[in-house]
Amino acid sequence: SAKMDAGPVYLQQEIELDGFEAKTELYNQLFTLGGQLLVENIEKIVSGELRPNDQDETNATYSRMIKKEDGKLDFINKTADELDREIRAYAGWPKSYTKLGELDVAITSVLVVPSDHEPGLVEIIDEDAALALFIYCKEGSLDVDSLQPAGKKEMKIREFLAGYRKYLSS
Repeated sequence: SAKMDAGPVYLQQEIELDGFEAKTELYNQLFTLGGQLLVENIEKIVSGELRPNDQDETNATYSRMIKKEDGKLDFINKTADELDREIRAYAGWPKSYTKLGELDVAITSVLVVPSDHEPGLVEIIDEDAALALFIYCKEGSLDVDSLQPAGKKEMKIREFLAGYRKYLSS
């Protein structure tokens, strides 16, 4: 079909989601499953034994085109839950990015925790062998698990703070 995500369907299979999948994780799972279904059924498709069914386009949902600027994190106007979903949805591209002190970073993994601190505040917790970076949001906060400084590889927060902590104070 000339339209995106349109045309007849030979097979489909439901998968169970936990609601915390990142885009890249879901893509890999669906890519593998699609390949398995194709390998298992290619002979039936070629022989005509398996016939395609038209899609019910009334169940289709549509989204606007995602732009790079959609990945900019807004801690003041969005809740931690909203930002957690954005971080998982924008994994890979356009990434979820912000500025921490002097550094441009893409935040790649977080935990949502309750809090009532000032939105936009960044706090490093360094006590009793615990090392964490919290970013407070409109509601709740993000406990940053991993991030990627611009031009560098993704790293866990402990590694990041070991090498970049001095850049966060400005």
